Amino acid sequence: MVRKIIVILLTLALTLGGVAGAESAFNLDALYKNRDVDDNYSAQSAVAITLTGDTATSESSSRVHIEGNTVTITGKGDYLLTGELQGQVVIDADEEDKVRLILDGVQITSPEGPAIYAAMADKLILTLAPESENSLADTKALVLKEDTIAAALYAEDDLTINGTGKLRVEGRVKNGIQSKSDLILADGDLTIEAVNDGVKGRNSVLILDGTVSVTSGGDGIVSTREKKEGKGYIVIADGAIDVTSGGGESAKLDKDASSAKGIKAATDLTVLGGTVQVDAAEDAVHADGNITVLGGKLRLQSGDEGIQAKGLLRLSGGEIHVADKTDLKGGAYQLDEGAEIVYGE
Repeated sequence: MVRKIIVILLTLALTLGGVAGAESAFNLDALYKNRDVDDNYSAQSAVAITLTGDTATSESSSRVHIEGNTVTITGKGDYLLTGELQGQVVIDADEEDKVRLILDGVQITSPEGPAIYAAMADKLILTLAPESENSLADTKALVLKEDTIAAALYAEDDLTINGTGKLRVEGRVKNGIQSKSDLILADGDLTIEAVNDGVKGRNSVLILDGTVSVTSGGDGIVSTREKKEGKGYIVIADGAIDVTSGGGESAKLDKDASSAKGIKAATDLTVLGGTVQVDAAEDAVHADGNITVLGGKLRLQSGDEGIQAKGLLRLSGGEIHVADKTDLKGGAYQLDEGAEIVYGE
């Protein structure tokens, strides 16, 4: 898996380097780290945490604190989680700590707040153990003095998901997966259902590989940071992406309803490869900056536009299926030889 991701990312670096303006929008050297794509781990050296319904047990470790149905991790390292919990796992480490949770048959439903809540850490990595099936769900928002947190999986800082197992995320209150910094989906079989947004990264969303299925009342996959240079982007390098947002193209949205776009970038959106299938109540693929399609296969259904870029819409490769020509809109439009556009299928 690591070798495949490296090839994808080298392609990303080489390809984006040839896109006008791309280098100013992306710091390619800082897009990812080796640990983001490395799903190897040692079960013997990781700290074991066994979830047991309404509480948990763990081997002696000064970095794991268990109080009732709350498990708090306070230091860097690898933690191997198994079992079921009606409660919450909280990461409250130092701001420079990298914390990895290895999920190996985990089901967590939180009565209040995220099932997994990274309140403080430099980065939280979730590794989905091979052949494992895991699930996370929330049932009530966590109300703090300065914020209301409503996502089943939530990180105040960077969040990465890798590994080859399965993860089901149910955002029963608002959002499914949310990071207030950079969000990387490196691999895995992910199913996300959310009342509002399915996958939300403030600074960025980078999808490297895997299967990502999203059903959302609001936006399916979204980045939100508009005013910081080099942030707010979405990059899809590979994988199988399937998004249904707002009930799909035939849905009747209330005028006061939140945004229900399929994939929505606050700045630039780039598709390098993979398969992307979207059925959206509003735009299927939308960016407030530029959209560049260099490869992959996109099949888009929408209640509004198939693809809409407020900046440059550049179709330079890949196969794009939309209803008709009016479903491709940009502040400027560039169709290069090599892109195949299929209308009405």
